[in-house]
Amino acid sequence: MAIDQFSLDMLALAEENVMRGKITRREFIRVAIAGGLSFASASSFAANAANAVANQSRNVKALSRRYDYVIVGAGTAGIVVASRLSENPAAKVLLIEAGGWNEVKSVEDPALWPTNIGTAASYVYPYVKAAHCNGRTIPLAMGRGIGGGSAINAMVWARGHRENFEKWAELTGDSSWGYDSVLAIYRKIENWQGDPSRWRGERGEIFVDKDRHNNPIVPAMMRAAASVGIPSTDDLNGQTMEEDGGCGVAQTLIKDGRRYSIANAYLYPALSRPNVTVLTDSTVIGIELTGDRATAVRLLHAGAEKRIEASTELVLSAGSVATPKLLMLSGIGDSEDLRKLDIRVAVHSPNVGR
Repeated sequence: MAIDQFSLDMLALAEENVMRGKITRREFIRVAIAGGLSFASASSFAANAANAVANQSRNVKALSRRYDYVIVGAGTAGIVVASRLSENPAAKVLLIEAGGWNEVKSVEDPALWPTNIGTAASYVYPYVKAAHCNGRTIPLAMGRGIGGGSAINAMVWARGHRENFEKWAELTGDSSWGYDSVLAIYRKIENWQGDPSRWRGERGEIFVDKDRHNNPIVPAMMRAAASVGIPSTDDLNGQTMEEDGGCGVAQTLIKDGRRYSIANAYLYPALSRPNVTVLTDSTVIGIELTGDRATAVRLLHAGAEKRIEASTELVLSAGSVATPKLLMLSGIGDSEDLRKLDIRVAVHSPNVGR
């Protein structure tokens, strides 16, 4: 019996829900058979999903004191790094996250994304009062929990313009930051649902689609833009990013009416790998150095302090605020600033936190 794409998507969603403990194996098998799978195939899918849950439970209970790679922060960057590194079955990878699994309706339902701000799924950092903001304190919200910012943002997929990347390449003296190099990466990671073109990828992990709401304001805005000389475009992330810009329909990371975060794209498919451990609700409080090399972290988990070593590499991907904060608390930063806070200086690095 042939299975259409919608049924395949529903099966993938059901399999993910088994991994997250939201439905039982029996319930999954019932959904899978209704979607066109045989009992044997449905049972195999269910077993794979249940194996991912059991694997993570087993790995966390048997938490090691040393891993090849320790990654701090399960946001967009940390998840991708963990997924890619763990493709090597010989590499033991630990992914540490201060928040939880973000298994709440406000994260999954695209329409509810603004309600995540100020909840357990986010950090809210206040700026100091700024004269150019009329003395106001503007809060900065950042993701907390599996998926990081990709679990609470507005799900818009917006690439940078050619000029942005060319400027990065110029500033760094590294052509790999240039537009052509970055475009190749975009094409590799995208699973674009629109018309094919040389600017888009169709076989990647990240599901990208045009917004499907058909809000009447959209064509009205496009006509208004055209009336003042801003051209319309069918693909805001295509050729437009090499030209002077344009007005078009936003592209989003929404699949089957649900948020499609970086965790959906990269982490959930990796949870059954025996060499991957995801440790949630764990706050890293310090980095330890051996000479000039970061070799271990200290963290709080389940009410106890633990020390875990990274034999190959320690990766910090805790966000643009928490990463420099952790570095400074570990004595890595401007020596004068650290001494004012009675923090022992390990490495004088004046650009940290600036």
